[in-house]
Amino acid sequence: MVGKLPFPDHLLSLKCNVKITDSGINDEGEPNIVDMGSFFCIFSEHTKHIREEDGTRVDLIGKIIIKGDIAPNISKITSGEVILGNKTMQLHSASRPRNPDGTVHHTTLEVM
Repeated sequence: MVGKLPFPDHLLSLKCNVKITDSGINDEGEPNIVDMGSFFCIFSEHTKHIREEDGTRVDLIGKIIIKGDIAPNISKITSGEVILGNKTMQLHSASRPRNPDGTVHHTTLEVM
């Protein structure tokens, strides 16, 4: 079975705005925005506590799943923010699972 796996489009019910930033800052002292966009998404709210390498505790509040690759020109999504409704959440991590043919199936953003 080589090809694309089906995506549950009927679950894409919420609209979110995603800003992907890099580690630098611009002239105004704000993070450099590398990419941004507005997408329909699936929001799975769950609480998860993890420890970073430096020992700090991070409380994750959920996952946002967006169909396809939201940033095809960026090799690694490391930081940014997601606005869902009136709530702004910081991006903790991102993953892009692939279809059997090598294309990106969806983008998962873990937010805190």
